[in-house]
Amino acid sequence: MTAFRNRDGSVAVVVLNTATSAQNASFALRGAGPTGPVAIPFVTDDTDAVAAQVPLAVAHGSFGMNLPARSLVTFFLPAQS
Repeated sequence: MTAFRNRDGSVAVVVLNTATSAQNASFALRGAGPTGPVAIPFVTDDTDAVAAQVPLAVAHGSFGMNLPARSLVTFFLPAQS
């Protein structure tokens, strides 16, 4: 997993699930500064290629998702407006 803040204040979090089964994961952004109220996941796996998913609610800098098996998921958190 890696994360970074873009110049516009948005945050990207990139997570790789190498397991052969889906994995439930939660994330807490500490020291990332304020973000908007959602994290938008983009999934790449054996059936999707950077496919946008339903936005996830972010509460107090935390959010979670069931990561598909053998997937790369990029979460985009827009800057707080």
